[in-house]
Amino acid sequence: MNVTHYLFGHTNYGGANGYISHFVADLDEPSKKRYISFDIEHTDVAIFHRADGLKKRFFGYLSRYSKHKKTRFVQTFHNPTLPYLETYYNNKTIANFAKIPLECVKFYLALILCDALYFASPQSISSYRDPIFLLAKQIKKVGYFPTLLSTELLPDTDFPYPKAVQKKYEFGFLGRDMRVKGADIFKALTKRHPNQRFVATWKGKSISNLEKIGRTDKWDFLSNVGAIIIPNRKCYYDLVILEALSAGVNVITTDVGGVRDINHELLFKIPEEEWSTLELDKISAYQNLDNNQKETKLEASCSEIRESFNNMIVGLFENA
Repeated sequence: MNVTHYLFGHTNYGGANGYISHFVADLDEPSKKRYISFDIEHTDVAIFHRADGLKKRFFGYLSRYSKHKKTRFVQTFHNPTLPYLETYYNNKTIANFAKIPLECVKFYLALILCDALYFASPQSISSYRDPIFLLAKQIKKVGYFPTLLSTELLPDTDFPYPKAVQKKYEFGFLGRDMRVKGADIFKALTKRHPNQRFVATWKGKSISNLEKIGRTDKWDFLSNVGAIIIPNRKCYYDLVILEALSAGVNVITTDVGGVRDINHELLFKIPEEEWSTLELDKISAYQNLDNNQKETKLEASCSEIRESFNNMIVGLFENA
């Protein structure tokens, strides 16, 4: 299969999939172009996130039987929760509960109408529990693309951040105040460590040793913390982990999902059941990198990322 043209149905730079599309699709200002209007006939591979572009995909799927052009559809999912839970987490309103059946139908149609699935790493799939999704994984082609952080996307500053510089906070939480992201675990840690300084990107009034600063610049946040704590209960492949490690910032996170495929001297993986008794001054015991593990490569050029992604896609359809 000769791939000459990719198009992404989701190009939000907020997650790992949007990050990949920035390099592969050659888009201008991807953060401002969440959805792309495109002609299926001029696309070799169309890549979708969740149920984006369902209508275009449906008619494109039918057109392959009446026209010479045969577009391939690749599907990826960012949130490993069940589709009805994703709807619930995004907006906890009565009106949204009425959308649950429709969201489930869209989710499953997206699975049916794709030719292949792709994920950031083999372990990232382990967080998914939906039975129909697991069935689709068995009968669809599946590709894995390790998400790499490119120095070409880092801000104009020195990386990694100097360890000798006094940090404003010892520990930080970069994410939304949600249980699935382990916000309650972070709050419990602040109470058990009253002499440590914590910061979180949440709205609201700061309390005791926890300062809430709301949404802020990601790189400015990372430069002011000694370590970030990411106590996800479920996780596909958290991009901020790679960004923090590349910036020289320690990462303390749950040993779940795609993080299991990352090995780094600054990465500390905590079993979920041990968060309740974790003492942060003994965190070094959770450094999982030993002499027998190869450290994960985090940096790559744009051309290397494009080549790796292209090889993955071609490998999916080489016999098609």
